[in-house]
Amino acid sequence: MPEYIKPSPISPLTGRGVPFRFGGINDLSRIPDDVPTPPDLRDEIPLASAEEGDLPYLTIAEAATLIKDKEISPVELTVALIKRIERLEPTLNAFITRTPELALEQARKAEEEIQRGNYIGPLHGIPVALKDIIGTYDMPTECGTVLRKGKTQSQNAEIVDLLKEEKY
Repeated sequence: MPEYIKPSPISPLTGRGVPFRFGGINDLSRIPDDVPTPPDLRDEIPLASAEEGDLPYLTIAEAATLIKDKEISPVELTVALIKRIERLEPTLNAFITRTPELALEQARKAEEEIQRGNYIGPLHGIPVALKDIIGTYDMPTECGTVLRKGKTQSQNAEIVDLLKEEKY
């Protein structure tokens, strides 16, 4: 059986190539005063409104088919998802930056294109939420940390450009 060597309390450990020292819980400094407090979260989830309906429960494939067949509009789907996010966000705290106006603007544009017969593909008219670690130059990319509060990227991540080019 191999013998494992424990690092001494004064030897540097490495994490992602950067040496750091940690000798125990007593080495932690106090929390700075400017660290934001977590939001007040609710313990109960409010019931869905009539505006939300069943649309948020569609799979992407189901929603894409309904949009392509013009049985639902991208605007209807987007409104339903925005209502769901508004209802669940205080409980889940899943979004750092919400852009409902932008989502509705893009949904209206997609709806106009589809009505004119310019259906592009299965993601056309489907709302997409990007994780806060995906670089965007036109809105904050904070990576969930106060160190990057309000920071943007100099360019979009490739996936953002592909989604904006609408080549799907």
